[in-house]
Amino acid sequence: MNLDSTTIVILLVVLARFVVPLLIPRFPLPAIIASLVLDAVDGTVLEVLTGSEPEGYQTYDKALDVFYLAIAYLSTIRNWRQMTAYRVSQFLFYYRLIGVATFELSGARWVLLVFPNTFEYFFIWYEALRTRWNPVKFAVAHILIAAAAIWIFIKLPQEWWIHVAQLDFTDEVKANPLLWTVLFVVGIAILVPLAFRYKRYLGTPDWGLTFKVDTHLERRPDPGTPVVERVFTWALLEKVVLVGLVSIIFSQLLTLEASALQIVVAVGTVVVVNALISSWLTRRGATWERVGVTFVVMSIVNFGVLVGYILLRSSFEAEFDTGEIFFLVLVFTLIVTLFDHYRPLGARLVGRTEDPIEARFKT
Repeated sequence: MNLDSTTIVILLVVLARFVVPLLIPRFPLPAIIASLVLDAVDGTVLEVLTGSEPEGYQTYDKALDVFYLAIAYLSTIRNWRQMTAYRVSQFLFYYRLIGVATFELSGARWVLLVFPNTFEYFFIWYEALRTRWNPVKFAVAHILIAAAAIWIFIKLPQEWWIHVAQLDFTDEVKANPLLWTVLFVVGIAILVPLAFRYKRYLGTPDWGLTFKVDTHLERRPDPGTPVVERVFTWALLEKVVLVGLVSIIFSQLLTLEASALQIVVAVGTVVVVNALISSWLTRRGATWERVGVTFVVMSIVNFGVLVGYILLRSSFEAEFDTGEIFFLVLVFTLIVTLFDHYRPLGARLVGRTEDPIEARFKT
């Protein structure tokens, strides 16, 4: 197959947007900022290098937005040790995911104002402080106030600007350069003193500047014995909800002609099948220490299920593009793999063996 220069540029941009988020679990702050920047400039890069933004790219752009936020959430399962911060991030992430799914199903733009993407900036706030301070010592009030401030003063205005007013920042700056210059200077004059006061509030840094999260997460020796967990747990329910919501969003973006109920039932079935297979293999001594091995095994299983569905799809009313559905399966297989991999890893990082999600927060 001959690839022209335009196709190669598109593939490289999509590949960058797919690969960079995978660095978030180990390098949270630089990787999430890089993902955010890529999201902001990818359209411009494609226009400059190819002459115009390719038709249909916006669909994959939105899908990849959901993907990198899902990876960021999964990294909180692996890395975060502050109970309140973890629960707040969990709520903010699923709240936004529900909002995006509702928007994609209804098309009502005001939904995105009601369900703002507070999670992303809350994640950046937490990881920015973690570069110097130990967030375990943060008070509950401190975390809740930070989340509320981000929601009210940053995300609500931004969501209104983008999704309700539908204004373009670049066009507005060109139309009113003096006004925006004044606002920028005033903003700096207010924010810089606040930043210095906040730094004094945080006190003496707990460690030197570092962006590698594992530097401050103690890893205890792995006992080497596979832990056999019950299949039907709250973790399984969360996986079904997580992958179901992501799949509903992707199905709308990729124009898969299937109802939300069909998507959830199909995805939920595959997630449960994966859990049963994983439990069966674990009981027979299989270990899943290498996430790549788990991903390959589960991809083979899921693509096998998909092939079986395609062979039988004449029995269903739903029609879809095979390439798009393979992309969807690839993404949710990766999400499930990372979810399963990070739960026990998070427990070992604090030397616990009980419930992986809750154990890290006990002292």
